[in-house]
Amino acid sequence: MADCCGLQAFDFSPIRIAAFIELQEVVSPVTDNLRVQLTLFKQECGAESGNGGGSISQGLFGRALTGSEVDSLVAELDYNLSRALDLKIESDAVRWRPIVPAD
Repeated sequence: MADCCGLQAFDFSPIRIAAFIELQEVVSPVTDNLRVQLTLFKQECGAESGNGGGSISQGLFGRALTGSEVDSLVAELDYNLSRALDLKIESDAVRWRPIVPAD
C-alpha cells in the first residue's frame, strides 16, 4: 500500500494529537469519550472480539483491518493520546503568562 493511502496516510503522533487538542480546545469529556470508543472498537473488532476479529468497514482505510491490526491501532492511539495529554499538561505548566502587578 502506498504511503498516501490507508493507515500510512494518517499521523497519529502525540505532537499532532496535542496540537489538535490545543487548537480545537478539546475538553476532558471528549478525550474520555474517545477512550471509551477505542475500547469498544477493540472489543467489537479486535483479535479477541469473539467474531473472528477485524473491521468490516473498508471506507476510511481503503481495506478491512484484521483483528490484530485493530488491536495495534487502538494501542497506538491510546498510548499517543496519553502522551499528548501529558504534553499539554506540561506545556500549560510552563506557559508564559503576563505578570499582573499587585494592587
